[in-house]
Amino acid sequence: MTYKEFPEANVTMKACVTNSTGSTAAGSTFTDLQPTRRTPTTLEAGLFSAKNEFAFTGGSKLAKKSYRHRYTLNTTTTLLSPVISLYRNAAIVRKYEINNDSTNETTNLGDAKSKFISRRVRLADGQEAEDVRLSVALKQPAGSSFKIYFKGQAQEDDGDFYEDLPWVEMELDDTNPKGVAMSQTQFIDFNWKLPSTALDANGVFTQTVKRVNALSIGTAGSGIASSSSVNFSFSGGGSSVTRQAAIKCTALSAGGLATLEIVDPGRGYTTAPTVKVFDDHAVSKYYATGTIVGNASKIYEATVGGTSGAASASSAPTHGSGTATDGTITWTYRGVRPVVTCTVPYLLTASVFLHIAEPTAMPILGV
Repeated sequence: MTYKEFPEANVTMKACVTNSTGSTAAGSTFTDLQPTRRTPTTLEAGLFSAKNEFAFTGGSKLAKKSYRHRYTLNTTTTLLSPVISLYRNAAIVRKYEINNDSTNETTNLGDAKSKFISRRVRLADGQEAEDVRLSVALKQPAGSSFKIYFKGQAQEDDGDFYEDLPWVEMELDDTNPKGVAMSQTQFIDFNWKLPSTALDANGVFTQTVKRVNALSIGTAGSGIASSSSVNFSFSGGGSSVTRQAAIKCTALSAGGLATLEIVDPGRGYTTAPTVKVFDDHAVSKYYATGTIVGNASKIYEATVGGTSGAASASSAPTHGSGTATDGTITWTYRGVRPVVTCTVPYLLTASVFLHIAEPTAMPILGV
């Protein structure tokens, strides 16, 4: 808001909000506001749209307002009055969402709504990851707490820092000179360190990533007219996979696969994923003319496009020569379906970045 006051006059401000939990009426308690200062609410407040305010109880307009300002103008002289500009009157409202949920915190961002992610910290040449200690000035009111996480990525790693790398929870350093009790009323420096479970036998943090490293053509297949018509899909590989691999065929030999190229090695494998050459036949699906599908160990081309039969997979083509009808599609047998396997050795790298998160309440971070 914009107002002008004089030494002989003053303006006081109050605000009234509606409790957002199950409320169907305007609030009735006005709280003092101070210029340029944030005023917290004791309960979560709700600012409703005009449409929802119409559902509030009460006949007057004020009874249907979820947010109200009240200004009191005072003066000690009859010659002067403070002035309020009604054209520059607004409120900035912030909501801190605290859901006390630490689910999936060690994946990417987790389910906690209240968190802060620091800037990246790059180690100088010659430093090892065990050199990292994190010091944070915290004010933790009773009932609140902090959790601190880190993730590491080497310069040569091409993964997406935010999407592909997991977070690891840090632990409070035992040498912390101040206790949690003192931080309830003032900022106290707390120190975190890398947990021993995240370090190797030499006490060094190493980033470990398992990716597709090599491909093997077990069965080259037959009847493939163009390398560009071959499609591959990956599945499985464990519960820690953040991105499946991608490959392509670069050359054929006698209608079968000859050479393959890894386009994307994927990330997070604990076991070798399954590689499928050509998509499986599906029921009740439209296939354009020229589409190639696989069924068991054979491949077929839709020489007449259409929609495959419904009911069950029994409509899928199984013939070993000529054509067969499937719904409105004519499938022509093309040859043997290729078989490809892969291996996924470890890629070891090191370096540390840091992540700070507040998943349980609203402590204050000093930066």
